[in-house]
Amino acid sequence: SVTRLVACDIDGTLLDGSTAIAPAVFTQIRRLSRLGVYFCPASGRQYSSLRRLFAPVAGQLSCLCENGAVVFGPGDPGPILSKTEMAREQALALCRDILALPRCEVLISGANTSYLCPKQSDVVSLMRDFVGNNVALLSAPEETPEAIVKVSAYFFVIHNLLCMDRHIIHTIYGECVESHLHKIRQTVCHIFRQEPAVSTGISDQFLFVEVLSVVQSLLCRVAQHTVSVPL
Repeated sequence: SVTRLVACDIDGTLLDGSTAIAPAVFTQIRRLSRLGVYFCPASGRQYSSLRRLFAPVAGQLSCLCENGAVVFGPGDPGPILSKTEMAREQALALCRDILALPRCEVLISGANTSYLCPKQSDVVSLMRDFVGNNVALLSAPEETPEAIVKVSAYFFVIHNLLCMDRHIIHTIYGECVESHLHKIRQTVCHIFRQEPAVSTGISDQFLFVEVLSVVQSLLCRVAQHTVSVPL
């Protein structure tokens, strides 16, 4: 069979802690195009973030965004080819549950905007400056001005532990904490849109209840130590 499409994950695949795609990737994308093979970024990121990452070839690409909830076609910008919306009341109820959790932020995804109800400014900087999303701030989830395609939870405790050197984590907290952390490769833990039991295979994703279980385990482990580490 002849390969016609290459759909590729971004974080942890083409990106590994950096904020820029290597120039060699663009060279390969152009080479694939000459061979008649189409390249499609497939990510939990929003469209604007993917366009910034793939700026040299962005107009040539279709982008599978928000874990498949929104698909954009080629163009500058490209048209929306597909969009799957969450049931609004269920999405808002989930947002309220996430906001009720300590050290937890909610990220509400529209077609190409991340809506935040920030408890701390860190999450705004992360999504706007590091991830490169279009960001709008709300005082409550109910103010979201468009259809919701994805709801995500951001845990500060996980983010700050991930930012620590793995050797330090192992020394202070032990192998148990380190083994949990390697499972959570992104600081944003995505909530699957409609059928959370089905993995897209796009990247390492965990169900909300599983994430809460990991956080609880981490906190219990951390609580056993007297070393002062900012969470």
